[in-house]
Formats: sequence, C-alpha cells, structure tokens
Amino acid sequence: MIKTKGILMNPTKVGIIGYGMMGQMHAKVWSGINGVTLAALAEPDQARRDAFHATYPACPVFPDPEEMFANGRKLDIAVIATHAPYHLSHVLLALGHGCHVICEKPMALSLQECDLMIAEANRQNRKLAVNHQSIFSSAVMVAAQKIRAGDIGDLYGVKAYGKGRIACSDLMEIAGHLLHLVWYFAGGEVTEVFGDVRYKGQPVTIRDAVRVQNLYPEGRNSGIGAGDRIFGYYKFANGVRGELHLEELNGAPSTFGESRNFGYFIELCGTAGRMQLYLPRVLFFNPSPYDDLSKAATPWIEVDLCLREDVDSVLITCLSSDFLAAIAMDRDPLVSGSVGRIAMEMSLGVYASHLAGKPLTLPLAKRMHPFFA
Repeated sequence: MIKTKGILMNPTKVGIIGYGMMGQMHAKVWSGINGVTLAALAEPDQARRDAFHATYPACPVFPDPEEMFANGRKLDIAVIATHAPYHLSHVLLALGHGCHVICEKPMALSLQECDLMIAEANRQNRKLAVNHQSIFSSAVMVAAQKIRAGDIGDLYGVKAYGKGRIACSDLMEIAGHLLHLVWYFAGGEVTEVFGDVRYKGQPVTIRDAVRVQNLYPEGRNSGIGAGDRIFGYYKFANGVRGELHLEELNGAPSTFGESRNFGYFIELCGTAGRMQLYLPRVLFFNPSPYDDLSKAATPWIEVDLCLREDVDSVLITCLSSDFLAAIAMDRDPLVSGSVGRIAMEMSLGVYASHLAGKPLTLPLAKRMHPFFA
C-alpha cells in the first residue's frame, strides 16, 4: 500500500510507453516505489524490449501500446516516454483506457494538441502531468526560499539560457524546462510574448522551416522549427519580465547526456541582489543588483544546498510522488497538463510573434504550430 499524507491508495499498476533514455529512467523510478507494480511496457524496438525484459523479467512487454492495452491488463498510470510526434496519440490512448498520465516533454507539437490532451483528461476525470522535473531540484527550492525571504529584494526579471546546441532544438527540448521555471519564479500570469528568430544572422521565414533533426541529427524528433539563434521576451501581469536566450555556441555538447550545465541556467534579478541557477544542482548568489566591472566587483557566492544529489532519477522520483499524491488527494499535480501547456505557449509563442512581426498577447488565438498556422 502507498501512504501519501495519511491517505491510503491501493497497489498501483504502472505502464510505460517507450524505453529510450527517459523510459529507462521512469522504469527504474517506478519499479522502486513501494506499493507500485511495473505492470507493462510498450516498445517497438526489439533490442530495447530484450534489454527491458532482462532487467524486469516479470513485467510483460509488448511491441506497441495498442497491444499493451488490448491485453486486458488494467493500468492505473501510464508514462508516455516516446518522442514528441507520438505524444498526442499515446496520451489520448492511455486516457481512453482510464489511466492517469505522465507525459514526457515537450508536451506536444502544437497548442492544439495540448488543448486536446487537457480536454480529454478533464472529460475522463484523470490527472495529466508533464515531466518538467527541474521544479523539484534543490537549487530551485532554495532560490524560491531566498526570494520569499527578501534576499534579492523585489524580483523584476528572470532570464533563461539554453544548452548551446542549435537553437531550434533547444526551443523544443530544453526551453520548456526553462520557461516553466521563468513562469514559476515570475509568479504571475504571462500576458505577452515577443520573439526574434534568426539563422546565420538572417530573420527566418516560413520557408526556412525544416525538421529539427535535419539541422541537429543527434537530437530527438521534436517536429519542425528553424533558427540557430532564438530570443524570447515575456511580460507578466505583475510587472516581472522574462527573457529566453538560445544560441548555438562553440564547444557546446553535441549530444544528449553530455555536460549538463553548459550554458544552461536561470538568472533571477532583484532590486537588492541576483541569483544564478545552473540546473539542476548549482546555485550562486550575488548581493549586488547590478554587474560591476571594477576590481572591487561583488563576487558571486556558491550556495551550499546541503540537501541531496539532484540526478534525474531523484527529480523524477519527486515528480512521481507528487503525482501519486495528486491522485490520492484529487488535486492538480505540481506540473499539471495546464502548466505544461503554459510552457509550450511561451515556447511556440516566440515563433508566432517572430512570424507576425510584433508582440502577441497570450494565450495565442491560433493554436496550430506557428509554421502551419
């Protein structure tokens, strides 16, 4: 039995769709949670199915999710760990079979797809979450505590920087994490987006849109996009301003899984100080509210988090525990489908604004991908 804040749940059966890098991580996490049974896997690749069976021999394995659900096993939770083009169909399939669903990022390829997922989850009265796990990191938690304590004065700006790979890949694969945190720290409704997207110094047009993997073969299948340099600017109803900086940088890691902190950070700007979060586990504090180039410049101080080693498995464990609590208490997960949609809207809004040639009010009226709208 799983005990969550005094509420008992029956043993929970979890199925996973997709056994790539993140599917393997989810399997490891869920198989280690007391009261949870890893009950099924769907994966089209034979070698990956064999690897899963070698690790979890008692768990049935299927070549596709339709067959997994047709097998008749009742699943309580489905984890969608496939690439983004498959998220909509897999999420809707799982919801249609009565599952609560955790979906990997990016949530979808368009806001229309996000809308359909959320509407179906509401219709089925099921929980939907998106794996923006950085919210559970020690650096984020301590930074939030310091903001509440007034250590940097009034927060007025949140700046986010990508991993230095080609920008259109980072926009779909990394910007969701970053923009979720921009929204979280800003603490208000995001009302406007302005975007500027360039490739080799020139503004991109609809004609420049390509499959992102054509420009970055090492990356995941994240649909279409354009640009090696992307800038986003956001207004929030409470007056806080947000920025997104994605640039292809020399020396950036060429593949997923390499140096995680290369150019990947959040800067929090306050009237009495600043903080920088190199995700997920490093936090710096500066008691000066501005950059000083003199020899007497105020130094950045690394904050001793003293909490835990924030590897992905720890953060996904936190997200999974929050998801179980949300089911038990009938509340929204911390990173609900609606929150995931906000991150997607902030990401795709950059393209939409750039193509429109002006700032756009959020939520966007056009819900298709901006290169198709």
